[in-house]
Amino acid sequence: MLSRADEIGVGRLNALSSARKIARRYRSDEKVRGLCQTVVAVAGLLAQTGRTMRQQEFTALTALAEVPRADLESMLLSADRFSRVELDTVDSDTRARLIERFGLFGVRLSTTLIRQGTTDPNALATELVKRSGLDDLRSVLATQFTERRDLLKARSALLAVDLVLTREPRPATAPLAAEVERILAAATSSPSCACSRRCGPARSSCPSRRCRKPNGCSARTAARPPRGSGWSRRPAPTSCAPPHSTP
Repeated sequence: MLSRADEIGVGRLNALSSARKIARRYRSDEKVRGLCQTVVAVAGLLAQTGRTMRQQEFTALTALAEVPRADLESMLLSADRFSRVELDTVDSDTRARLIERFGLFGVRLSTTLIRQGTTDPNALATELVKRSGLDDLRSVLATQFTERRDLLKARSALLAVDLVLTREPRPATAPLAAEVERILAAATSSPSCACSRRCGPARSSCPSRRCRKPNGCSARTAARPPRGSGWSRRPAPTSCAPPHSTP
């Protein structure tokens, strides 16, 4: 997650657009994609304030929106300047609380939206949350974790069983150990598979020529020493196709 995205570009109105461009660049970087599945730009302060905005805050923002734009932009050069400049309509303490709750970007965006015709606090709060990137983050969490919860639970259980069988091998458990190893080796949609990270769980097939299965990457597990030989097992590395280009 690319957090505090609203602080990029000194809180200008295009700060979140710039942050999303940076996030897209990170998503296309092979080194970053080897560490995480995706990158999302989020302005957490803006999202939190949008969810909890108070009527008196909207009233203060409406009063600030009536200040000449050039004067307000001069005030928004820094948090200290915004709080300390003499202003008749909104007192210094109220402006200091607005900065704590909204940040420079949030105050600038809110007053701009009010000037453009937003007269309802609920509409303003909804727009702030929408622009914060919170919906994109929730969508990613739902796709990567909620929709795959059964797969993730099953994989965790298999790895736990495999660890027990490795540390305390018994002759009678050999068939079970072989079956667990077979399942782990064939788990092509495992979260540890780099191709799964690139193609995503929603892909019906991977365009890579080395992928052979219809539902994902044909990951190949590295050769393992025989069980009971004293080796310390870690999750086996996988080998996937090189990253394909994404839009």
